[in-house]
Amino acid sequence: VKRAVAYLHQNYDRSIARWELAEAVGVSEDYLSRVFHREIGISPWDYLNRYRIYHAKELLRLTTDSISAIAQQVGFQDQKYFSRVFRKLTGVGPKEFRERPEVEKL
Repeated sequence: VKRAVAYLHQNYDRSIARWELAEAVGVSEDYLSRVFHREIGISPWDYLNRYRIYHAKELLRLTTDSISAIAQQVGFQDQKYFSRVFRKLTGVGPKEFRERPEVEKL
């Protein structure tokens, strides 16, 4: 699981296939998903999305890059999906997060 987390941290900004992560760690896809969920409590993909959103919050706070550009920088190819995941994990959309100083910024 530590190797999987390290791999996700190093490659979060690009598309990662399930087989690719399993191959990088040296186990089967199903085994990786099972062990990851048992150890961390969420799937590798939920973990990856949370890690991506953590970085997106930093970029929204520290840069003036567009939301679309930030979505791409943290590994989301689709801005609408990025906004949906962002809202699900933070309770607000990326635009509102950037505009409202009272929103928790990390």
